Amino acid sequence: MVCHGIPSTKDVLKEGDIINVDSTVIVDGYYADASRMYLIGKVPAAAERLVKVTKECMERGIAAARPWHFLGDVSAACGDWAHANGYSVVTALGGHGVGKDFHWSRTSRMRASRARGCSWCRAWYSQSSR
Repeated sequence: MVCHGIPSTKDVLKEGDIINVDSTVIVDGYYADASRMYLIGKVPAAAERLVKVTKECMERGIAAARPWHFLGDVSAACGDWAHANGYSVVTALGGHGVGKDFHWSRTSRMRASRARGCSWCRAWYSQSSR
């Protein structure tokens, strides 16, 4: 699963799982969210590396976010580092805006392009080729 799993009594976390906790806040009618990734117990080395590189992608994306630059610069910084480390970028999913409407029709896809855009970026990386 890449994003937004639904808790259940059948799917219980176990040693080796990776979980991302996503929290949303609404202040004065504005929506925003943040997330944090956790490793459950001892995880396989490949999973630990995926988490490490994902954090590095985020850090590179933050470093690329500058006034008067483009959202695509952030996407490219993240995607380039993921690909350099042998991971693919999940492009079937995208981020969302931060503002009065939380889930709006325009999503920011994480593609390594330098196109114009204004939205919040969220990227998913995969060990598979797609």
